[in-house]
Amino acid sequence: MRLGVSDTSLAIDCATALAEGGAASLVVHARTRDHGYRPPSSLGVDRTYKRRRGVPVVANGEVWTVADWERCRAVSGCADVMIGRGAVSDPFLALRIRGLMDRTPSGEEWPTVLAQLADYLRKLQVRVAARHEHDASKCGSAISKRTWPQAAELHAAIRRPA
Repeated sequence: MRLGVSDTSLAIDCATALAEGGAASLVVHARTRDHGYRPPSSLGVDRTYKRRRGVPVVANGEVWTVADWERCRAVSGCADVMIGRGAVSDPFLALRIRGLMDRTPSGEEWPTVLAQLADYLRKLQVRVAARHEHDASKCGSAISKRTWPQAAELHAAIRRPA
């Protein structure tokens, strides 16, 4: 759930309704709809949900790196964290969090990421109407730029008019 549409005044009431309605857990996107995806997220609010609702809460918000994941857990008090766009930016983020890869991306990983992006684009062509392919591929390459400087060239090539 988001914290609301334009303000957070009904957030606790909504969380209560979800819990009373039988929700097994709550994933709290710690922003309002109007706030969109702009940082910062309001991670501290997760502690309120966890303490008052008796329903497990999954924190969410601006988790792009292992350090962000650690911060999110510490600030929110939640054991579980949704990594969202961070997993798109760095497809190895979950492995990094688990300690199965270096905490910091390296240029040596870029060929694997590029192959994954190419595979994604091939699958996109099969599943998405041609008029939407460009926007989806642009979005994926734009998010990837956050972790991989090499994605900037790909993004620029996709953005160029035909």
